[in-house]
Amino acid sequence: MLLLKFKATYSKGIFTTQQKLEEAQHFYTDVKARLAQYGRLPEHLHIFTGMAPIIGRTEEEAKEKEQELNELIMPEWELEQLSLLLGMDMFAFPLDGPLPELPDSEEINGQRSKYKLFVEFAKRENLTIRQLLHHTAAGRGHLTIVGTGILVRYYVRRMQENFMFFLV
Repeated sequence: MLLLKFKATYSKGIFTTQQKLEEAQHFYTDVKARLAQYGRLPEHLHIFTGMAPIIGRTEEEAKEKEQELNELIMPEWELEQLSLLLGMDMFAFPLDGPLPELPDSEEINGQRSKYKLFVEFAKRENLTIRQLLHHTAAGRGHLTIVGTGILVRYYVRRMQENFMFFLV
């Protein structure tokens, strides 16, 4: 909360990650509403979200590209990164098992928003550790869209309609 207060007070732009349009809308509305408390107008702050598109001429081709990318992942390196983020040695757990019980994000001294994003996403989608590594490797937690150019354009337009800007 302190960081959002700082951003609402001084920032010209915020870079954020949300996996779903509804989450992005909530974040956008919340941050923009805080600006008035600090004498700022909504247009004083831009909100950017990241996206990692994997595009194919067909949906099937895009999924094949995603699979090819996943095969290039070095699980040891990705597990090391996940261990640092989660504050727990992830090598002690089976790759094809679920995430272990983890502390609440408020107890984390580090990247709380990314921690919360990864943990909530893994739980919501019932992902194994390996599946979480695959999902986060391409976009490092940002929205990963796999499909045709038309599908990617659809997502970008939906976000832009909500005044979010993309960094690809």
